[in-house]
Amino acid sequence: MQGAAEDIFAAPAFTPLRQRWALGLSIFFALLFLVGAIAVWHRFPDEFYSWTELMLSYAGGFMRRGLLGELAWQLRHVISPQLLLTALVWLAHTAVAIWFVRLVLGRPGLASLMFLFSPALLLLPLYDFEAFARKDAFIVLAVCLSISAARHVRALGLAIALIILAFTIAGLIHELAFFYMPLALVPIALRLHHTRGPRALWPLALGTAAYLALMLGFSIVFKGDAGDGALMIETWRQLYPGAFSEWPGAFGFIGNSLGQGLALQAFFVGRFQSWGAYGMGLLLTLLPLLLYLPGRGLDRHFDHRLLRIGLVLAIVSALMPFVIAGDWGRIINMFGLSLGALVLSLRPTEAGPDADGWWRASPGAFWAGWALFGLYVLSWRIRHSSPEDIALMPGTIFLIFGLAP
Repeated sequence: MQGAAEDIFAAPAFTPLRQRWALGLSIFFALLFLVGAIAVWHRFPDEFYSWTELMLSYAGGFMRRGLLGELAWQLRHVISPQLLLTALVWLAHTAVAIWFVRLVLGRPGLASLMFLFSPALLLLPLYDFEAFARKDAFIVLAVCLSISAARHVRALGLAIALIILAFTIAGLIHELAFFYMPLALVPIALRLHHTRGPRALWPLALGTAAYLALMLGFSIVFKGDAGDGALMIETWRQLYPGAFSEWPGAFGFIGNSLGQGLALQAFFVGRFQSWGAYGMGLLLTLLPLLLYLPGRGLDRHFDHRLLRIGLVLAIVSALMPFVIAGDWGRIINMFGLSLGALVLSLRPTEAGPDADGWWRASPGAFWAGWALFGLYVLSWRIRHSSPEDIALMPGTIFLIFGLAP
């Protein structure tokens, strides 16, 4: 049993060359996100819609400052909220990118490159700066830290405690985090099954359900209303007089009931212009993951009925934000990164001269693979929103030839 668990979570064999690539790509992503941080810094706080989500929490009809906003407010006499929020968002994006870089380099190949440089995954905040200054990176970071805890922390109790801590913090930042917790718990479930047997899965399932119910109750008990929101806006305006001045959709969900939110979603889904583009964006986002599945032996991990049921329920839970939240571009981003973190962590590590994927098999396959990679990365981009409600936008190739607005 123990050997099987170690095989599932085997660490990648990092050669000196891969170590240099990991360092170089980590610096590359850190600098890219620094450019994004500088861009949003100069639009703080009244010129940038996304700042409202960092400074306030109004998702799901709950009205509080949220953990980030409260932290920035309480420390406003020590450090500028503008500096604190920008730095935290930059650190979250950079940490997620570095985590994926090290994960991908242990499993090299065309699909790994496509995942790493997808316009809708790690690079979405650079294609759409409004997606940069949002809380999504903290949710993905919680997933990444949870998977790392499952893989590297020897004591199971400590690993589970760290996962609970990560998602409690992420949930206080944004309530959507709790929908991704079951997906992040899949590696712990696999570890329990392979070390202690199927019966050990039941306490994990019941404990997870109890924790999520507790967090839901906490959100309901401590929810606010539109009056609380107006008061919090006024407190921020004492510090930044121009904050939240004019933006028609910034607080559109304050005080809305769940029924009103679902009615709005039904109207949104009924527009082919919207869901057609988002559907294509989701397909392109999942394409690198689909390339991982054939012949990769991922199914061998889920050799018990309870594990398969748990995986399905975890994926359904991660899909729920599509039903209750707007801005499907950002939901596609979080779903793709969270599912990608799980799939990549379960894929066997590869080393040696043949570890670079099927496209290195012959010169023809090599160049065809790089051409496919370039076409995938450069021909499209996805936004979390746009004036035309079209998420899928022309990419860099179209911009170079002047074929995109």
